[in-house]
Amino acid sequence: LKDPRKRGSTDPRDYRRSKYGGWTAMDFGHEEVRTLAVKFVEEVCCNYDIDGVELDFFRHPVYFKKPAWGVDAGPEELDALTDMIRRVRRVADREGRRRGRPILVSVRVPDSVGYCRAMGIDIERWLREGLIDIMGVSGYFRLSPWEASVRLGRKYGVPVFACLSESRIRDPEARKIRTSLECYRGRALNAWSAGADAIYIFNVFNPRHPLWRELGDPEALKRMEKIYVAGVRGTRAAGWWLRDGEKRFLKRSCLSPERPIRLEANRAASIRIRMGENPAERKEETEVSLGVRIRGLSKPGAITVKVNGREVSDPKREGVWFLYPVNCETVREGYNTVEVILKENRPKTPPVWEDAFVRIRRKKRP
Repeated sequence: LKDPRKRGSTDPRDYRRSKYGGWTAMDFGHEEVRTLAVKFVEEVCCNYDIDGVELDFFRHPVYFKKPAWGVDAGPEELDALTDMIRRVRRVADREGRRRGRPILVSVRVPDSVGYCRAMGIDIERWLREGLIDIMGVSGYFRLSPWEASVRLGRKYGVPVFACLSESRIRDPEARKIRTSLECYRGRALNAWSAGADAIYIFNVFNPRHPLWRELGDPEALKRMEKIYVAGVRGTRAAGWWLRDGEKRFLKRSCLSPERPIRLEANRAASIRIRMGENPAERKEETEVSLGVRIRGLSKPGAITVKVNGREVSDPKREGVWFLYPVNCETVREGYNTVEVILKENRPKTPPVWEDAFVRIRRKKRP
């Protein structure tokens, strides 16, 4: 993907790195690169007793020179990559018929049709032409609600796997919340309740980790303690891989220390936190609390906090968090709006809303 300053030169000093993507990235605009990728798949299909192959277009999503230099892919790139997927499909079908058992073709892609097209991935065309059997979505970032990907998959009869990658938010307090088993449970239940067909785990290497036993059963998850947040992975990577990627394609609420909200007096700042359950169904055994983290504010008296339009009060301080008790009937399955209102102007630096979570716990028995 490098841009030659002097054509034909073999001197590394005559080349400069592309704006986005790694220096080792390959340009799928070249027929040789696409053919090599198909041969990789063919070798595996011909020599191993596999159930299917996955093409991971999220590691890392730079496949053509245009996006590597901040320009959207065009029809030529879209056609080239689609043709490669057609060839992969033909290989899988041919070898599946030969052995008498299908070989499935799966892809993992960004969860935005527009973002995919900008990178050269015509995902809806692949679905429409029946080129893939499974669509995994999300990875370094998540741009859309799970429901959007589920609708797309169901439109073409393709199951959708929700990918739960590990958090890469660097702030230690935010990371602690997001890497907890309780947060993984909340993320999985959100995906299940949105209609996902399976949970896909990425970069979790301990085969004995409890999440392998827990995340596949949505009914069991409803009875467990959980944490829900507005954004786990972070969204900065969307901008790394494409000019204004986050600004153009982000369609969901996000909040973290990497993406805070500056508070203004008497003006509500709001986010939405999705919950995959209705706590009121188990209100006799469930406790709900809201955690709010605001930099530049030592006491909560200067703010008003609301959940779905109802004010919550009497918070306790727990480290960097203000913890508000929430009535089970105030929150609901689906999207819940959390508002923070600064009551008056402050003479110094305005407070900044950095993070929030909803915690579901079982009541302690007396």
